[in-house]
Amino acid sequence: MNTISRQFNCYLAGPITGFSYQDVTGWREKAVRMLGKLGISAYSPMRGKEQLAGFAEIGHSDDNQTEGIPVNARGVMVRDHFDCTRADVVIAYLPKCEWPSLGTVMEVAWAYDRKIPLVAVTPIDSCYCKHPMLSEAMDYRVDTIEQAVTLAASLLQP
Repeated sequence: MNTISRQFNCYLAGPITGFSYQDVTGWREKAVRMLGKLGISAYSPMRGKEQLAGFAEIGHSDDNQTEGIPVNARGVMVRDHFDCTRADVVIAYLPKCEWPSLGTVMEVAWAYDRKIPLVAVTPIDSCYCKHPMLSEAMDYRVDTIEQAVTLAASLLQP
């Protein structure tokens, strides 16, 4: 696939609370590498949060306070909204779960509201696909990060 001629940006949405640092950064790091090879920048809500690397299970923002690092609820909300709504495309990793991540649901809604294409990486039987409004807000549904990156790049082709 050819690289993109102008700089495009992709926001990497997905649940964080209740998952390990590796769970939430592994797929994002892979997506960042793949997108970068295509000339697409990626915004990760985990950037600058390396202090959470030792967490086996990340809690809510206010539970993760670290000296001098703004990971409080307001800081998370402002940056994630800013990143998501200025992206040209959103890739949302939505793993199988019993209950959707409320923050990720907000990111899906922000993309939908701004008419930013959203590529969801989720199984068809995930809790995200079972809700009619969430499933309608997903412009595309794929099974792998590789498929999501390929689709996102094709959407950005001139």
